[in-house]
Order: sequence, then structure tokens, then C-alpha cells
Amino acid sequence: MAACVAVNQSGYFVLADPQPINLADCQSYVMMTPPEFSQATQVPDSAQAAEFFGFGFSMVVASYLAGWAVGTIRKTVRSGAN
Repeated sequence: MAACVAVNQSGYFVLADPQPINLADCQSYVMMTPPEFSQATQVPDSAQAAEFFGFGFSMVVASYLAGWAVGTIRKTVRSGAN
């Protein structure tokens, strides 16, 4: 289990007292076990990376097309009102 540790005057790591409830509130270092570290630093495989890129790219294209459609409709409505 991850623990919040601090460095004392001798240069040794000691457990922070009291331990914060949320490790994001740790003011010094967070010490992890090897399985926790490997899980936290896991890199997505190529299929997942391609999926993430495809999703992000499709969101940009979809936003552009939605904006283009709204602009065309606005232009049509405004020219029809004259």
C-alpha cells in the first residue's frame, strides 16, 4: 500500500505522521510497492493508443462539421429573411 513519507534531518525516509487520508495531500514523497508503481506507469499498447488518437481526431472533425452545418443554416435563414 502506498504511503506518504518524509525525509528527516539524518536523510532517512520516515513515515509522515499523521498519514493523509488522500495521497494527493501528501506534502513530501509517496512511496509505492513495485506492483503499484508498474500499474501507475503502465503505457497503453498500440491498439489502445490508436483508439485514443482516432477518438480525439473524430471529435475534432465532428466539431468542425457541426459548426459548418450551423453556419450554413444561419446563412440560409438570414438570406431568406431579406
